[in-house]
Amino acid sequence: MMMARRIQWSVFLLVLLLLMVKTSVWAAESEVGARTITVSATAEIEILPDEASIVIGFSNTSKLMNEAHTITQKRVEAFSATLIKLGFSKSMINYGNILYQPNFIQVKGAFSKLENFSASQALILKLKDFSLIPILIQAAVDGGATNIGEVRFYSTKLSEFKVQLREEAILAAKKKVKQLAEGFGTNLKEVKTINEQMYSSSVSNYSIANSPPPTNFVQSDNSNGQIGTAVTPNTLFLSLTLEVVYFIE
Repeated sequence: MMMARRIQWSVFLLVLLLLMVKTSVWAAESEVGARTITVSATAEIEILPDEASIVIGFSNTSKLMNEAHTITQKRVEAFSATLIKLGFSKSMINYGNILYQPNFIQVKGAFSKLENFSASQALILKLKDFSLIPILIQAAVDGGATNIGEVRFYSTKLSEFKVQLREEAILAAKKKVKQLAEGFGTNLKEVKTINEQMYSSSVSNYSIANSPPPTNFVQSDNSNGQIGTAVTPNTLFLSLTLEVVYFIE
C-alpha cells in the first residue's frame, strides 16, 4: 500500500516537472520569436552651479607634539575669526580632525631618528556667493595656510534636474515609438526592457596653486592689495538617455 502511494506521488511529480519544463520552453520560444521595436531618447540640460567648496589646510612642525598642536589650533581659530568678520557664517565652515605625524631623519648606520612632529588640520568651506572666493583665498594666505585646494563648483539640485530630464526623456521616447509604430502600420504591446544612462559633469574644478595664490586673485598693481575679481565657474552639463524595447504585434 505504501509502495503504491509512493509510485503515485512519483508519477505526479514527474508529470508536473514535465509540464513546467514545457511551459518554460514555450515561454522562451515565444519571446525569442516575438517582434520588438527599440527607441532611444535623450534629454539634456546645462546647469549653473549654485555652490562652491574649497579645502584650506594648516600645518605646523615642532620638536614637541603639543607645541605643534597648539600653533596649528591657534592659526585655525584666528583664520575662522577672520572669516566670520568677512561675512562667513559658522555653517559654511566644516572642521576636519587634527592629524599628527612624527618626522624621522636618517643617521649614520641607516638608523632612523625622531626629529619632530607635525600637526595639521583642514577646513572645508562651502559658499554660495562666489564673489567671496578671492577674499577667502587671500585671508587663507594672510593667516598662514600651508595648503589651498581646488575650488569645486557644483549644483545642490542635481536630483531635481535628473527627475526633470527623466520625465522629458520618457515623453520623447513615447512620442517617437508611437510615430514609428503608426508609420509602419503596427500596434504596440507592453514594454520589454528599459535601460537608462546618465552622464553628468556634476563638478567643475578651478585649479589654483598652493600658497602664494596666482596673481589673478590679488592685483599686482598699485591697488593697495585690493582683491581681484571673483572666479566665474563654467556651466555643468547633465544628460539622460533612455533606451526602451517594446513588443509589437
